[in-house]
Amino acid sequence: MVSYVSGRIASKIKSRVPDHPTSENVLKYSISFLINTILSIGLALVISIFTGKVYETVVVLCAFALLRRMSGGIHLKSSFSCISVTSIGANLLSFVSLSSSGTFVVNCISLVLIGVFAPAYYHKRKKQTPTSNRVLKVGSVILVALNFFIGDSIIAATFLTQSLTLLIIKIRR
Repeated sequence: MVSYVSGRIASKIKSRVPDHPTSENVLKYSISFLINTILSIGLALVISIFTGKVYETVVVLCAFALLRRMSGGIHLKSSFSCISVTSIGANLLSFVSLSSSGTFVVNCISLVLIGVFAPAYYHKRKKQTPTSNRVLKVGSVILVALNFFIGDSIIAATFLTQSLTLLIIKIRR
């Protein structure tokens, strides 16, 4: 459905501005990415209104997105599965409540996984260099390490979830 809608929008844009250098396929991909993001966040927030965990869900979405941007991770095969897993997962994680020692242990596990496997991308990135990989790894480690000071169990569980997506890529390779 997202692919169909983004294709139609891209086609209409291209027909109105045929001389623009951006191809219809690039437009379709970009629009698909935007629709996917908007639907994932929107559905997660709608669900969180009913669960009463709006703030916690926003924390999950932000923490996951920040770490994922730096560390990479697995991509789901369809927009529907991405939207579903993101919105349901964010809401499930918003209910996590760990003791301070539990949060510490989860932070430690995440830190090890990030330190070993980040950055991990399913497909090779165009501008991926050894230097950029080091910067992304260090940034990911610093972000996870910050939660030792913050001590938030929801952030710890979110970081663990994201770091496990790196392990999935390693196993599939």
